Amino acid sequence: MTHSVLKRLHVPLVLAAVALLGGCATTEYSAVEQPSSMYLRLQDDVRELHEKLAALSQNLDNLQSQLNLLEREQENQAALIRQLQNDMRKSLDTLARVQRTELEKFSADLARQRSELDNQRVALDQTTKNLTAAVSRDTEQYDRKLADVVKTVQDENATLQRKLTSDLQALQRDLKALQSQVNANSEHIVRVETHLQSIAARALPTPPATPPTTPPSSAKPSATPIVRTGTPSSPDIDYSQGYSHTVVAGETLWKIARDYNVTVQDILNTNPNITDTSRLSPGQKLFIPYRKPAGQ
Repeated sequence: MTHSVLKRLHVPLVLAAVALLGGCATTEYSAVEQPSSMYLRLQDDVRELHEKLAALSQNLDNLQSQLNLLEREQENQAALIRQLQNDMRKSLDTLARVQRTELEKFSADLARQRSELDNQRVALDQTTKNLTAAVSRDTEQYDRKLADVVKTVQDENATLQRKLTSDLQALQRDLKALQSQVNANSEHIVRVETHLQSIAARALPTPPATPPTTPPSSAKPSATPIVRTGTPSSPDIDYSQGYSHTVVAGETLWKIARDYNVTVQDILNTNPNITDTSRLSPGQKLFIPYRKPAGQ
């Protein structure tokens, strides 16, 4: 679904780049840019979205692999528990057989020496009862220990499953938020494209027949006036807190606003040091207002 959205974004981005060639003089970017640089910038934006979605997809695959690994570990632990049960049962059976053999030997000796050991029969019976009780107690202790081990393993598995489920839900929320942002950017690009097409459709003024009195090289482009409203563009945006951003070469206000999920007007409102919306200096410090995450 995300790849199809990005594919739908590619055509509007190309059209927006073409339309900017005819109407860049009246947009919020006052400096004239080459069509190839505009197109490359749009391609970079689309590539960044592809990389973010690929990273999220990779994280989801990693979490799914961890879940499969946990399930395999659970199966191994269950097999280990069954093996322990079988080993304990075999040990108890062996112990019982040994004791039964000893008891049979004692009985044979008593039969041969009945006349001599009649006075010791009561003591021997009591010893036999004690041995049986000891075996029973040992069996109960083994069963309790085994039950404790099984319960501990089950509790740990349940905790791991809850944590993994919570991580998957958080990742799905992040993916949904990114999808919403992509959709919002797509709508914004469509609006810009429509606006630029309407500008390109206007009739351009006919140039004068005589050459201008001032050489073109001395003419200066008129800068777009900066209007600061002082009001956030959304109730989710808080001007009292935010981030410090250092401008790097090639960045524009539109790209920075898109990266932080705010508007260009929000950046202008919180940065009185911006005097030209079309030109940012590398190393320039900007204050980006804070936007609350979706759902808060």
